[in-house]
Amino acid sequence: MALSAVLVFGFGRRAYFSGDELSIVSLVGRLEPSELFEPYVGHLVPIPLLAYRAVLDVFGTGEYFAFQAMTLLAIFLLAWFLFLWAKERVPAWVAVAPCLLLTIFPQDILHYLAGNGFTIVFALACGVGALYAFDRRTALGDVAAFILLVLGMMTYTVAVAFAIGVLVAALLDRDRRRAWVAGLPLIAYAIWRLTVASASTEIEDTGPDFVNLLLLPAWTFQSIGGSLAALFGLDFDFSGLAAEDGAATFAAASLAVVFLGYGGVVVARGRAGSGLVVVAAIALALFASQTLVWGTFEARPGPGEDRYLYPGVLAVVLIGLELVRQVGWDRIKVGAVWLVTILSLVGAIGILATSRNRESLAGKARAEVLGVTLLASTEEPPKVADQPRDAIRKSFDPEDGSRFGYLGFTEADLAGGDSEWGETVDAFLAGSLRLKLRPVPDGVVAWRCRPASGPVVTDGDRALLPVRGAILYSERPLELLLGRYGETATVPVGPLGARRAATIRLPRDDGRKRWFLSVAGGSPGTLADLTVCRYRPAPSPAVSSPFPKGPPRPPDQARSVASAPPGGP
Repeated sequence: MALSAVLVFGFGRRAYFSGDELSIVSLVGRLEPSELFEPYVGHLVPIPLLAYRAVLDVFGTGEYFAFQAMTLLAIFLLAWFLFLWAKERVPAWVAVAPCLLLTIFPQDILHYLAGNGFTIVFALACGVGALYAFDRRTALGDVAAFILLVLGMMTYTVAVAFAIGVLVAALLDRDRRRAWVAGLPLIAYAIWRLTVASASTEIEDTGPDFVNLLLLPAWTFQSIGGSLAALFGLDFDFSGLAAEDGAATFAAASLAVVFLGYGGVVVARGRAGSGLVVVAAIALALFASQTLVWGTFEARPGPGEDRYLYPGVLAVVLIGLELVRQVGWDRIKVGAVWLVTILSLVGAIGILATSRNRESLAGKARAEVLGVTLLASTEEPPKVADQPRDAIRKSFDPEDGSRFGYLGFTEADLAGGDSEWGETVDAFLAGSLRLKLRPVPDGVVAWRCRPASGPVVTDGDRALLPVRGAILYSERPLELLLGRYGETATVPVGPLGARRAATIRLPRDDGRKRWFLSVAGGSPGTLADLTVCRYRPAPSPAVSSPFPKGPPRPPDQARSVASAPPGGP
């Protein structure tokens, strides 16, 4: 645990709020007691909401280590409960091995380095603790299991799988009156699901897709394989080019076949007890809940995705411990377990030290927060549904989210930081505002036209645009790129034809950086061919041409410069 804390606070010193956390911060900024039991992306999460609100009230958003500490404490609690449960089935020196691997588990980096892990891991810890307490077969143990299941199910949906497991254990037990321990929480959750969650109008709560249950066998196989490969550190991508879905690797598929094959042998030889049925029910319920929401409201690669690894690995560990329950342990077998454990730990630390995405998750979220904040300051902000939010959820509100402190990049951050995030902001703003070249509308005239290569307009190899947009004209065809916070322009806005005028409208916001244009490589023309004009409503129907060297315009186009190609400024 001490080593895990050193690794988290060392390698995670630059970690920041994930997209899920940003939405929670936004939500608790205006949280009312009546909203505690409202669904969050379909989940019941009053405990995480209260925990985040308490930490935010004490530390604000400037001390992220406090949120990482919450996750660490949840991981330690899970490891402790798992050890207590496991050492009743295997020798203590065997039981502690998977606990170590789950205490240092950077393969699921979102739930290890980030505060985001508290929600998932604390619910899992409550579930494992309920299993252990229920196994005590005492009145006090049953009460403890009941309380832990309630806490877990009020933290995240993964705890429902453990409630199902405890219910199966009670039904398999000779004293079925103990079924109340899991039955009452499950009934309460079902009532909440039918009355509150089903009536939700939350933009991200589209509900489960029951047709996906047909994919459960494939999902289960890939989850087992991907979890085992991650647990042993065999899913490391040396090329940096592979897909995120580690379950598609050869190692994952091979491990899944061996694991399921060994399980089949144990069952065939009659060495499987009721405990294996209980943990298998937990795993199937867990995988089924993941399958039901796959593809419902956002694109997810599948069971090998990072966010599914921690629950998947725990499910596989529970099944594995039940499968080896009848093994006759000697020094050779225990030594083999520890050899694999030490190699896996070394690999895990290596993965953590070489991880390329531990900061990119936070960087993209902070970039999108800046974009959302700038959009909110425009006169007519685009609807949330029209914003290409990827790292942050649609439920994030910039005003509520900043109640405890601003959460995004500042313009100063982008000026001296990684250009990737500036380009991310540019793409986000351009996509939300649908910025592109359009025909010049009637009733608009160009004025204060200047060559893009002139000193007033040009900044290096870029043409600065007026605050509210511009009318553009070129002597030769140009492919134009738009930029603002990136070091270079990267957003295509369309071609500008030779001797044709076009306009680009730029809604004004609170940002101080100006938009600029660059010419894409391979264009027939260069920046020297471009003319940049301001635009304004025509003062009279007989306005004179703003381009004195251009050909005369027909009388019926006297109000517009859309088809009045200028010959010069």
